[in-house]
Amino acid sequence: ISIQHMSPDRNESDLLFQKTLECLKREMGKHSEHPFLSKKYVWDSANGNVFLHYVHKFGVNSINLFLTSSSIREQMQNYVSKH
Repeated sequence: ISIQHMSPDRNESDLLFQKTLECLKREMGKHSEHPFLSKKYVWDSANGNVFLHYVHKFGVNSINLFLTSSSIREQMQNYVSKH
C-alpha cells in the first residue's frame, strides 16, 4: 500500500510528517533504519515493512508512506507452486 501527500506548503508538510513519524514510532517502536541526516525511516518486521520518506524538490513537499505485507509473498509463492 502506498500513500502520498504532496503540497507546496512546507509548514503543513513538516507538521504532517512529524505527526506521522510520531504515530509510527508509537505504534511500531524504534525504526530499523534511518540514514544520517535524511528524512527516511524504515521499520522491518516479520509481517512486513513500513517506509516513510519526506522529499522536497522543485518547490513541492512530498511525504510518502509505503506499507508492505509478507502475506502477499506467501500468497504469490503458493500461486506459483500451483501453476
